[in-house]
Amino acid sequence: TIFFVGDEVSEYLVEWSRISWDSFSPTVFEINLQTSSGAGGSSALGTLSGSFQILFDTTASSEAVASGSYVSAAIPVDVSIATLKIILENIPNVGEVELHSPQPLTWRVTFLTELGDIDMTLADNQVIDESCLHRFP
Repeated sequence: TIFFVGDEVSEYLVEWSRISWDSFSPTVFEINLQTSSGAGGSSALGTLSGSFQILFDTTASSEAVASGSYVSAAIPVDVSIATLKIILENIPNVGEVELHSPQPLTWRVTFLTELGDIDMTLADNQVIDESCLHRFP
């Protein structure tokens, strides 16, 4: 007996190219959070809180599978690589990404399935630099 779990497949996507996929260079962006004084990495740990959102725009790309301009869910500053991967891959015009964090509060995002003219920008910034907050007794 074979059991299937999940929804039925109602559509699918076939991708092909006349050029070897090995000929394409992946698009890489780096997300780097810094304090208002420019401190980043481990120097900024514990001083930043809140979240941010990223806008991913593929409207100028003729190769995009899903053309459009979409905003991610809120990304907390202390996001794990696994959670950031899920958030980014849930954006409608983003396929598969690979993530690397060379230091705290920095993520290198490699888009493995998007080709052509793509743009990633900050859509909403709710990051708070707590080192700039004045606390009154």
